Amino acid sequence: MHREVAGASPSEVPGSGAQGAVRTFALSQDAPAAARHFAVSALRRWEIADLADDVALVVTELAANAVRHARSGFTVILSSCPSRPDVVRVSVRDASPLPPSGVAGSPLPVAPLHGLGALNAMASHWGVESLGSSGKTVWVELRG
Repeated sequence: MHREVAGASPSEVPGSGAQGAVRTFALSQDAPAAARHFAVSALRRWEIADLADDVALVVTELAANAVRHARSGFTVILSSCPSRPDVVRVSVRDASPLPPSGVAGSPLPVAPLHGLGALNAMASHWGVESLGSSGKTVWVELRG
């Protein structure tokens, strides 16, 4: 559905066995659902569909945050590594710089069992990387 907007398709890093998929979505209310479908499809192709429900939730939450709070399009980056086959990393990059204050070592607010708090409860690790005035990337590692 968003292939025209999206750019790159799933790929494998030559010689490494690592798998990755990247797609960019334009700002729209439908973009989080499209991002969720993209992510689940990638995991099924990689034959690690057992993480599909968790990845779907993470991608939907991060994509919705990009639309709602950053008011920007976003890029979803998925990766898995053969040295850690039970871990999938989900990253969502948006155009909004980090807010100036943080909670629990993170510059993004976390409410228990809601939004990023729910992701925090599911994730083995997560974090935020500043892209300066270009925006930020929020990433989550999920273990199968």
